[in-house]
Amino acid sequence: MYGRAVIAVTLVSAAAALVSPPAAGFKGDCPAGGYPRLTEVVAPNTTARATTRGLRLWLEGETLAADPFGVVTSWPDMRGLSVGQVRAWRRNDGSRMTGALTTAQLPVVSRPAPRRTVNALRCSETPRCSYVFANPPIPGASGAAGLGSERLGVLNGMPYAIFAVAKRASDRGDQYVVMTEGSGCDTITGINCAANTALHLGWNGNDSLRLDQYGAGTEAVMGCVPTFYAPAPELSLLVGRSEARGLSIGLVERLAVASRTSDRTPSPMANTNRLFVGGTRWADNNPTPNWYFVGDIFAVLIYDVRLTDAERNDVIAYLRAKYGPA
Repeated sequence: MYGRAVIAVTLVSAAAALVSPPAAGFKGDCPAGGYPRLTEVVAPNTTARATTRGLRLWLEGETLAADPFGVVTSWPDMRGLSVGQVRAWRRNDGSRMTGALTTAQLPVVSRPAPRRTVNALRCSETPRCSYVFANPPIPGASGAAGLGSERLGVLNGMPYAIFAVAKRASDRGDQYVVMTEGSGCDTITGINCAANTALHLGWNGNDSLRLDQYGAGTEAVMGCVPTFYAPAPELSLLVGRSEARGLSIGLVERLAVASRTSDRTPSPMANTNRLFVGGTRWADNNPTPNWYFVGDIFAVLIYDVRLTDAERNDVIAYLRAKYGPA
């Protein structure tokens, strides 16, 4: 199922989006000659549609809703709550790790370029966000069933493609938008998980990007990602996927293009347990690990099939047209 792996990290400008990594891998610190350019472009396309083949979770702002205090306790799938949701993790003391509903004005691709209002989930330092992928709630049921029981092992043994649109609000490291819980982790700290069980997709530093299956020696880490700029935070489109050749990660922003490749061979994910958006649940036991996102999450699409190049490019074009960068 999995051949010789190539792990690629690519940062893409507003005029070019990830199709395939450059032939020459990115090595070391920022290259003196600038970033290598991609020869193929995935432009925003207002007629593009995200494929639904293998689409396990589809979150966008249209289904975001808040309680009277602006708190988001559940984010239903775009196809309806009956398909699934992510819901706020309930701590041991009964409190929930929630974010808030916010709106943003984003330009659209058409010219002249009007601005459109979109909803987003705002995750902050306090309270932290932690939303677990779950089944629909069962009316009248108590406990987890009444909230929606967690879905376990969603990515076990499966190829995957994850698309996330987010905007950072902090320069802190370990800002992961999508993660899996993993197995064999230390019960106090949440670290030292078994290899290929705990997926991380996001920023592991202010200027570095990471896709990892944890502890397998197959992580994709790239420096020289544009740093967080508080006066004008960047809107980012993250693309993490597994392919026949291995894993790849991409980031669509305005500023630069770079890539890094590795020939380590990962195994398929296994024993992933829960899947989280916005942060993990470890706050009950210890303030570490700091695996949570601070900022706004606009969209998350998770597939459990190997997308074709055309399907992948359609998702990128669709999200770029709707959210940017355009």
